[in-house]
Amino acid sequence: MSDAPASVPPPTPSTDPPRRPWTILGRLTQAVREQNWFAVVLEMVIVIVGVVVGFQITVWGQDRADRAREQEYLTQLLVDFEQTEANLAWSLDYAQRRLEQSAILMAAFDGTLADTVDARALALALGISHAIAEQPIPRDTWSDLVSTGRLELLRNQDLRWAISAFYRTVDQHQSYTQDWIGFVDPFRRQAVATLPPRLQQAIAEQYVAGPPAPDSLIPSRSSLLQAIRARPALQETFGEVLTTNWGATWQYRALIDQARAITARLRAEVGEG
Repeated sequence: MSDAPASVPPPTPSTDPPRRPWTILGRLTQAVREQNWFAVVLEMVIVIVGVVVGFQITVWGQDRADRAREQEYLTQLLVDFEQTEANLAWSLDYAQRRLEQSAILMAAFDGTLADTVDARALALALGISHAIAEQPIPRDTWSDLVSTGRLELLRNQDLRWAISAFYRTVDQHQSYTQDWIGFVDPFRRQAVATLPPRLQQAIAEQYVAGPPAPDSLIPSRSSLLQAIRARPALQETFGEVLTTNWGATWQYRALIDQARAITARLRAEVGEG
């Protein structure tokens, strides 16, 4: 028996086809080496289609995010403009009351004051006709859109223009308000000198939703008329008060009309219309 080791048969060559690379770049490189131009074109088409589809998916996702942000801004703008309408309505009501007080003073100046106008009404006219007050206009949402450069999120261009025009009008109105305060100041100083300080304070509190001024603080009707006639400067400076109150009433009405129209458009945009 021979001790020689048994011979090992040579390895059988694999009959499996060579594996193709898994990556697109690898397959493309191999196709070029093999000069398989059909495969080269096919791989290029796959790459291009993949890039285009990926880009479209990204754009679609960004568009969805933009639309969600747009709805958030529109909803908050709607809240702002609903509050704006309420605040302007308060300011208009206050301006109209000042106008009514101005009519009482005008009658007192020209001697046509009705006997039905008592001392309290006359005192209120002196204390309120010059007192300019208004509620603020909320604009934080719009300011955020402008400062962050996100105005284009609002796709409705007409709506953007309308809101922008509204706030420009508000800025003009606020400038006028500062002018009005200066215009009525000469009359205010005369009125303050005509009424006792405690009565002035009580009247101011009453018109900010406080209790009516106590009867004990109200002078008699005759003494008030006498005090008015003793101060010719009251009548001389009254024209600015009357003009200011007319102007304020007109401007508040115009702003309310603008705000109401924008509110309706915002409701339609968010699906509440």
